[in-house]
Parts: sequence; C-alpha cells; structure tokens
Amino acid sequence: MQAISVEKPNLPEPPTFSTPEEERLHRKQRLAAAFRLFSRFGFNEGWFSFQPLYEMMVRQEPDLLE
Repeated sequence: MQAISVEKPNLPEPPTFSTPEEERLHRKQRLAAAFRLFSRFGFNEGWFSFQPLYEMMVRQEPDLLE
C-alpha cells in the first residue's frame, strides 16, 4: 500500500498594512469594487444592501468618508 501525500491548499493570506491609512484605502477600494460589480449584474436598487457593512465601517473609523 502506498502512502498518499496530502498537501495543504495554497490559500491567500489577508493583507497586512503598515498604516491605518493604507488599510482604510484598501477597504474603500474593495467596497467601491463591490458596488460596481453588483451594479454590473443588475443589483443596483440602491445601496441599502450594503448599509450594515457601511455603517459598521463608519462606526469603526469615523473619518472613513474623508
């Protein structure tokens, strides 16, 4: 009987940031990309489906909108 080698899957790691500003920019860019993608597929009935995520981010970082 041969031994079966099992390798761990190569999963992407979460990004690391050196400053809070870099993390904030990354979050803004990802959220904007999500809006564009949902809009492209016809889910553009407003931004209310993202409102809980948006509110959480603004609560954590009040200056997010600057």
